[in-house]
Amino acid sequence: MAFFKRDQLLEYHVAVNSEILKLKQIVQNSSFSTVKLCTVSQENSEFVQFLQEYTNLYIVTSRSKFPIQLDYETPHTLGLDRIMAAVGAFKLFPEQDCLIINAGTCITIDFLDAKAYFRGGNITPGLRMRARSMNEFTAKLPFVEVKDETDQEQLFGRSTNQALIKGIKNGVLYEIEAYYNHLQEKYPSINVVITGGDGEYLVNRLKFKTFAEPYLVLKGINQLQLDT
Repeated sequence: MAFFKRDQLLEYHVAVNSEILKLKQIVQNSSFSTVKLCTVSQENSEFVQFLQEYTNLYIVTSRSKFPIQLDYETPHTLGLDRIMAAVGAFKLFPEQDCLIINAGTCITIDFLDAKAYFRGGNITPGLRMRARSMNEFTAKLPFVEVKDETDQEQLFGRSTNQALIKGIKNGVLYEIEAYYNHLQEKYPSINVVITGGDGEYLVNRLKFKTFAEPYLVLKGINQLQLDT
């Protein structure tokens, strides 16, 4: 949950579904004109009903009016988080090509061109998901904490744990670098915008210029007009 005054982010709160009461108290103790709700979960209907009763609520859907065009075959299946990240990138870099990386549970790698067309993207497992899948779908590979530090200069792991960690980390980095190198041939001035829980890790290790915006999705939501 974030509070904005025009384009300025004033407050930011995080709560899980079990902490709905906390969010209700924050809403009741705040004064604002409009609430914009963007959700991919069906588990918070009680909170939605609360907002409808106590606020001027605007619910973002795939049919909302966006400042970008969706060149996507199934817009009704396109995650709102991906759309809002693209809207946020459009706000940061209007009329410029953008590669948008949202590094969360899954990593989404999306392309927004300079004409403000969302041209699609790809979805790949995030760092922790890769670690868990190798542990759960094999007989002997252990679960590793991916953020455990290993020698950055050493390409290959020299223990099984190191091999898992480096395989995950290097795999993600090389994957993103390949997308960037491919796009840069056609779009030499492309901006790379990174967000998500693992975004900081990527920003500090990718070998090209990136722009980190941890609140990219929230800032995208804030840009939506209410006359939709």
